[in-house]
Amino acid sequence: MNNFITGKYIIQGYYKSFQPNPINRQYYIENMEMIILLGE
Repeated sequence: MNNFITGKYIIQGYYKSFQPNPINRQYYIENMEMIILLGE
């Protein structure tokens, strides 16, 4: 999860927009406290 890039900005004519990356992948959380908090 540390290396996840949320997305990128792209230029579309006169403006810039943010294109997010898909988040439908497995994440491995090593912090047990975080896992407990997410379970609650």
